[in-house]
Amino acid sequence: MNRAKKVIVITGVPGTGKTTLTDSLKKKLSDAEVIHASDVINGKRLAYARSRDGTKIVDMRKLKAELDGRIRKSKKRIIIIESHLLCDITIKDAVAIVLRERLATLRKRLEKRGYDVEKVRENLISEATDYCGVRSERHYRPVFEIFGARRSTQAEVIGIIKGKKTKGISINLLPELQKMMKKDKTLIL
Repeated sequence: MNRAKKVIVITGVPGTGKTTLTDSLKKKLSDAEVIHASDVINGKRLAYARSRDGTKIVDMRKLKAELDGRIRKSKKRIIIIESHLLCDITIKDAVAIVLRERLATLRKRLEKRGYDVEKVRENLISEATDYCGVRSERHYRPVFEIFGARRSTQAEVIGIIKGKKTKGISINLLPELQKMMKKDKTLIL
């Protein structure tokens, strides 16, 4: 009997732990294929330009078509796709998991990656205003939001993959952003 494929989209702003989580899931779930959208973008040369800050500008239609094709061709029962870009496209019949992170932790990670002040600020604001969560709600059902840096994160995601009832949580990071902005004027636009 051929069981239906289960497609899981893991999204969230850069630095929330998507790659770390999906790499750990790949080791834990033998019947899962993990697709890093950045590998697809680079391998298929789907970035057609760069913005002023050096960010790649991706042809989202081509990315979606490539991901849809990889899902169809996959021999695995579970397909996990990760990227911050996935909140802006629809992968048919996918369940979305939005990884969230505390702003102070996120800031440290982005600075360690060498992001400039403006790019750190943009990502902190995106996280505080739940950009990926709001956008995912437009493209996926259901959508789960979880903190990415907890010990229980992997188990929570495996539970979602297995269809276990999961209690949704509400994550409001705006007060955290307001505190950060009072302490650090470089975060103010």
